[in-house]
Amino acid sequence: MKKLLIAMVLVLFPVGFVCIQSAHATTLAALSDEELVDGAGAIVHGTIIQKESIQYDARTILTKVTLRVEEYLKLPEGSSEGQEFVFYTRGGEIGDVVQTVAGEFIAVEGAEVIVFLEKIKKYGDLWMVLGLRTGAYSVEKMEESDAQAEKMVFERKPLACGPVKPQRVALKDIRERIVRRVAKSRPGASK
Repeated sequence: MKKLLIAMVLVLFPVGFVCIQSAHATTLAALSDEELVDGAGAIVHGTIIQKESIQYDARTILTKVTLRVEEYLKLPEGSSEGQEFVFYTRGGEIGDVVQTVAGEFIAVEGAEVIVFLEKIKKYGDLWMVLGLRTGAYSVEKMEESDAQAEKMVFERKPLACGPVKPQRVALKDIRERIVRRVAKSRPGASK
C-alpha cells in the first residue's frame, strides 16, 4: 500500500506541476483618456460594416473588422482619410473552432464605435485596439423614438478597485476631449 501511494505521488506530482505551470492570469487596468490618445496611432469614429475571422498562424485566430469612417479623430501618420478603415481583434470563429481572448473588444456588425488603435509588431504591424476593450467606446442614441436624441458614448473608466464600469458621456463632449488632447500631444504644441 505504501509503495502504491509513493508511486501515485511520483506520477501525479509532475503532472500536477505541469498543469499548474500552464495556467496564466492577466489583470487589465483600463487606460486613461490621456494614455489612450497618446498611445493610439489612430483614433477612428465609425460604424462596423463587416467582420471576418482569419487564421493568422497555426495557433492564432484574428478578426478583421471593417469600419465605415464617420470621422478620423487622430489620422494615422503618413496616411490620407479613407471612407473605410480596417483593424483586427484577437480571437474569432472559424468553422467549429472558437478562440476568445479575455478582455478583448468584440466587434458587432452595425455598431457605432470610437476605437483607439495601435500597430502591433507581433502581428506584422496590423492595427489593433489599444488596451483591449478599454480602447473601444460604443456610441448609442439614448432614445430610439427620438430622431434628435443626443448620441452618447459608453466609455470604460478605471475605478479605484474592482471591475471597469462603463460611463455615459455625450458624443460631442468626448469628441472635444479627444481632439483637444490630440492637439496637445502634437510635436511643438504647448502642453
